[in-house]
Amino acid sequence: MEWLEEKIRTVFLIYRIESALITLSLITAILSFFLFYKTNQKNNTYRKSERFIFVDISGAVKKPGLYQLLQGARIEEAIKMAGGYTKEADLSYVEQNMNRAEVLTDQYKIYIPTKEEASKTVSENQDSPSLVSINSADMSDLEKLPNVGTVTAEKILNSRPYKALDELLTKGVISKKLYEKIRLSISL
Repeated sequence: MEWLEEKIRTVFLIYRIESALITLSLITAILSFFLFYKTNQKNNTYRKSERFIFVDISGAVKKPGLYQLLQGARIEEAIKMAGGYTKEADLSYVEQNMNRAEVLTDQYKIYIPTKEEASKTVSENQDSPSLVSINSADMSDLEKLPNVGTVTAEKILNSRPYKALDELLTKGVISKKLYEKIRLSISL
């Protein structure tokens, strides 16, 4: 056994640079594999979380709340998850102003108004009983909306076209507070 140990020592002494390089290469390979494994594990976790979106649905639905849906889900699926419409829901408003086939994005907000809310808004806006189209109204029509001035009207114009009313929020055109004030006065 001693002769084997002596042979190994001799080989290492003769080939010490090569031995050091081989050892260094092995350590580098092990570290690279470890780092690749950890990075890949984090990316898989990220990809799994990327598959889901969260949608807030409220108003005249049976179970309002925050719902987790698969990416690519549509407005109609969110409404079904929320138990469907209540008897008080203004289905006429939904038909005229919402695209139920629209693909949802993360942090999307859906609001289904009641018939009472819709009629209240119309009676409050006696001067302007018809809805203002955010896709075709001119500057002066947009400025007639409550709390909408020249700057906001210009932002609405510059962010056209809209596929859904909620895009005023998702595109960052107006605040949620302003959206709540005008949502029953606008259409696509």
